[in-house]
Amino acid sequence: MGIGRDLVSMKKIKKGQQLMDLLKEINWLGTFFAPDSYADRFSGRLEYTPGEGVLLRYLLTNEVRPALPQSKSGEGYLHGILDSGERCTLIGPGGGERTRHFKGPQHSVSGGMSFGILVLGTHITPDQKFEVATIAYSGMQEFFFPTGSKDEEKFSPDLSDTEPTEFGTASIFTTASFGYLPEDPIALFHCSDPDALEALSVAIKDVENRYSDQVLHLKKDIGYALHLNFQPPLELSDIRLKIIELGNLLALLTHKPVLPQTVALAPQTTSLENAKIYLSLHRDRRTVDMCMKKTSHHHLPINAKTVKFSKLISKWLEKSEQFRTVAENLQNQTGVTNLHDLHGELVLNVALLESISIVAKRSKQERYQYPIDSFASHWIVELLSKELGFQPSEIGEAISDIRNEIAHFGRPRILLRKLGLNGLYRVNAAVRLVVLGYVLQSIGVPVSEVREYQYQFLPR
Repeated sequence: MGIGRDLVSMKKIKKGQQLMDLLKEINWLGTFFAPDSYADRFSGRLEYTPGEGVLLRYLLTNEVRPALPQSKSGEGYLHGILDSGERCTLIGPGGGERTRHFKGPQHSVSGGMSFGILVLGTHITPDQKFEVATIAYSGMQEFFFPTGSKDEEKFSPDLSDTEPTEFGTASIFTTASFGYLPEDPIALFHCSDPDALEALSVAIKDVENRYSDQVLHLKKDIGYALHLNFQPPLELSDIRLKIIELGNLLALLTHKPVLPQTVALAPQTTSLENAKIYLSLHRDRRTVDMCMKKTSHHHLPINAKTVKFSKLISKWLEKSEQFRTVAENLQNQTGVTNLHDLHGELVLNVALLESISIVAKRSKQERYQYPIDSFASHWIVELLSKELGFQPSEIGEAISDIRNEIAHFGRPRILLRKLGLNGLYRVNAAVRLVVLGYVLQSIGVPVSEVREYQYQFLPR
């Protein structure tokens, strides 16, 4: 549980020290080398960009490019020491470019190489196992409470809402930053009655005197994070999948793309240091912008007051592979609409409707109508009926016609011409919400909250 202290800091940040935020760009100068080959080290700039991920830009001044060692699982990795003074490990090399330079007798090679994972703070191998992870995601704070009401939230060092999962347990805990009380605490308050302020000052000093072995701290900020306990401990590649899957769950609940904002791991053996993790998830820049866009807690139909997030985790993980296409569709939204993307997304969503009917063992004739009848709110039915010009009982037939007009060459585009870009956008959003309604109900979200969710995110 000590890993939580990576996110819960009661110390002042040293000059030059940066708080971890995976939604911000950051870079370091460093020296990099294969483990046990420090003599063959080389220089480089390590860059992290949200969406694009981890990139190492390097310079070699000899003919031989250092070979990356591989773990038992066959994954390449490098160690490094950064200008921040921190050790790091780069895991999972990907594509890159390489250029040779000749200036007289001097020969150098420069280039860039992407990596799947950056481990900041320690040197490890890819098959190192970790016991605990703490994770905060973009938009997560608004899911739990209105950020405008932070002053009203109480900090607790204890884990809450602990639930069993397939990998161990999942809990919620509060994160916070603190400062020290000023010498005169009354400077923090105001009252028109000086006697009241004096009484408060006396009361605070009395508490400090009675508990002289304790230090009163002033809460500066507060947030929420997930605490995952892995039993047995997991390797980084498995933890990475869990991070992605839980981000997909939050994206589903908040109906917007989600990225990890803070990830910290505690190792299986206490002799190793805790590690901060940067991931390469390769998202469009516009998707990253959507992740960072503020969401109002009061406008989230599903939030921590209506569902217990940790309780949904186990059910979600049981079905996450089945619903991965649905989640990735949400996770890769860009906020930009064009006809080509709409055609592709609508065909996908119609196929997902059919999948719902197949799971329910419905007839081929019901493949599109059954999900509408079972998982669409009456607002969705009204919108689809109006846009398509069909009766509610015929919506499935109309959806089939649209799908065929898109997918088959030479098919007359009767409904597509009638709908136009805006109408097609509304129809696609409505069909997607039917699919999302099915997924939400499947993982235990109450039907009443699902209907409110569908109403809130239905285009007007």
